[in-house]
Amino acid sequence: MIKQQLVRAVLVMGATLFCASSFADSKAGGDEFRATAATYAGKAQKASTQGRDGIAALYLQQAAIKTNAAALADMGQWSEIDWTQYHVNEGLIGEMLSAVAGNNDLTKNRIVKNKTMKNQ
Repeated sequence: MIKQQLVRAVLVMGATLFCASSFADSKAGGDEFRATAATYAGKAQKASTQGRDGIAALYLQQAAIKTNAAALADMGQWSEIDWTQYHVNEGLIGEMLSAVAGNNDLTKNRIVKNKTMKNQ
């Protein structure tokens, strides 16, 4: 119980600091990425307070990816932005939220698909 509360407190503090630093570094090229990063940080904070630490951690990763994209955009290095992990995380978040909502079809389909692939 105490460990979970500590994890939540750290996530909330991290999200707050993350948002503040994102906006402090604002430059035109990456502003939209920074705004999205702040949205993810807010979602992480909300998920953490709901006891969904796994989802909160993924949201914080999404915020970090968007912040990195903002920095690269500020330098005009658009082609250097890598969205691979971002898209993986979006899929995981969708599956986790679906499972929380009681719709386990996505998770079941993924498990069946993985077992099928292993058997081939």
